[in-house]
Amino acid sequence: MMACNQLVAVSHYTASIIPAWIRKSKNISIIPNGIDCQRMDRKLTESVPLNLQGSPILLTVGGVTPRKGQHRVIRALPEIIRSYPQACYHIVGLPIYQQFEELAIQCGVQEHIVFHGVCPTWEKLTEYYKAADLFMLLSENQKNGDVEGFGIVALEAGFFSLPVIGAKGCGIDDAIDDGRSGILVNGDNATEICNAMTKILADKSSFKQRSKVWAEQHDWNIVIE
Repeated sequence: MMACNQLVAVSHYTASIIPAWIRKSKNISIIPNGIDCQRMDRKLTESVPLNLQGSPILLTVGGVTPRKGQHRVIRALPEIIRSYPQACYHIVGLPIYQQFEELAIQCGVQEHIVFHGVCPTWEKLTEYYKAADLFMLLSENQKNGDVEGFGIVALEAGFFSLPVIGAKGCGIDDAIDDGRSGILVNGDNATEICNAMTKILADKSSFKQRSKVWAEQHDWNIVIE
């Protein structure tokens, strides 16, 4: 790193955690991650929505780990259910941290959660995106340095017109157009999360449209330029 002339970070958050002495001595550019819209557009036309339970249907896609923040959604569910009694949280991803199932029981919300496990294909993943109402990405920075550097999955969800509720204070800050493609919240504040849900669902068509536009602005063909 000492020999380089330029550093490129994928988000403002990632740039901020580069050691200060390096930030002072190096030029740092921020180039966000992108998505392959052409590839995903093919998957969009090839799939149909799943018939998932719940109203609204909440979705997280990613390894089931503390960094991805599924536990934060689970802890917020009691308050969410008070406002949305039929809400159901669908968790898609490798069940690395199986204690979250125990957490759901402790919180008394196990009947409002479905653990789907690993998604076998892109086509199947597309079906989950198309079936959901809200994408939940409440990533939590870990003390061991495992952090959310950007959150490409927020763009993938947005491409399928799925508004995102994301956690502040990590790379997701750059992956969401706050107040337009989704809303950034304190991931540990259940009331804030619930209020964000209400705001999006009250203007769902606008959020869906802006989510799609925001995602398309991050097509790799644009980002590369």
